[in-house]
Amino acid sequence: SRNQPNIVSWCRFLAGRGFNVASIDYRFAYTQKMNEIIDDFSSAVRYIRENTGKLRLGRNLVLMGLSAGGHLALCHAAFNTLKPSPACAAEMEQIKGVVAYYAPSDLKALFSQDDKSFFARFGAGTAMRATPRFDEEGYEKYSPINSFSKQMVPVMMVHARQDEVVPYSSSVEAVRKLKDLGVYCRFLVHKTGGHGFEVKLHDYRTTMILEETVRF
Repeated sequence: SRNQPNIVSWCRFLAGRGFNVASIDYRFAYTQKMNEIIDDFSSAVRYIRENTGKLRLGRNLVLMGLSAGGHLALCHAAFNTLKPSPACAAEMEQIKGVVAYYAPSDLKALFSQDDKSFFARFGAGTAMRATPRFDEEGYEKYSPINSFSKQMVPVMMVHARQDEVVPYSSSVEAVRKLKDLGVYCRFLVHKTGGHGFEVKLHDYRTTMILEETVRF
């Protein structure tokens, strides 16, 4: 929800640093399928893009998301840059980059031994209506790491090594693939933080990560 306290804090922080911020709602996995959730996200991005004047927004847009929201941001950018077409080009018009905080770039990683979070598995399994064992093709389709291409916009990935919900290794693999493709990518790591570390910790490293995000 756009009204979650951590989301509101991010909006206030970015607005305070001079950015125009639009926060997006999307239907939850408990009642909707993954393709419908992604459609909600893309529909909101499309509305923002087509109404920048009315909303008094700038023409340069960056998609940003935390956890599941980061997954959606990566999906939108990856899916619409994988195969050039007029429709995909229109969906990416004005979008200059993606910022993904502790996002599951590979949904199958949520079911690996590295992930001890029942919440993460429940959320992914509910949205996909199956586990990877019974729908491997679907999990691969909706894992943005499998749709990264040389046309991908610049990406900033942020993750904490002690993340107990989304495996840190998921972002490591995503960054490795983006760099192999020649895509500009920044990777910021908090060595001791967990999931949602940036709203829980006030240490020097967290402050530096926030500042680097603003600079990106």
